[in-house]
Amino acid sequence: LHEDSEEQFLFPAMNDRIRFVAETYEFDHDDFEVHVFEGIDQAITGLVHANGNLDRRKSAKLLFRQSVALHEHMRLHISKENELLIPKLESEFDVPEQAEIAGAMAGVFDQQVMGETVSCTYGGPTEDNRERMIRFLRGILPEEAFGGLTTHVKSNNADSWREMERRIPDL
Repeated sequence: LHEDSEEQFLFPAMNDRIRFVAETYEFDHDDFEVHVFEGIDQAITGLVHANGNLDRRKSAKLLFRQSVALHEHMRLHISKENELLIPKLESEFDVPEQAEIAGAMAGVFDQQVMGETVSCTYGGPTEDNRERMIRFLRGILPEEAFGGLTTHVKSNNADSWREMERRIPDL
């Protein structure tokens, strides 16, 4: 869903303003990730249907390699989005335009999925990026949706959420 929302709303808007910016992210989504997930599926199928220890070891090694590849790819992909793509979005689009794009993207997710998604990504960036994310989401989401989202994020990130409440006192 995350990829679909970017490809439906964010990337076309970015490409209208800055040519070729979104292509590298679309490549990640459409090419690399597909192959990694195919390898993970193949490894899991191999483990389930293994014929002896040799097959299990071979499948386990493949699963390990594909998992490491996915982890490193996602770490780099998310860092590129946070450090390169989002600043370009913020510099090229005014706040109402950003809110329109983000609102359209958020509309792809139901509230529970949105809470789980933000909760997972919230733990990775720096405190400054987390604050920027929370302020941005607060500006684009309806109050009820933002409240549900923050409840979910807070329950899964209690320590860093206290810092966010210090930075944004009226949370």
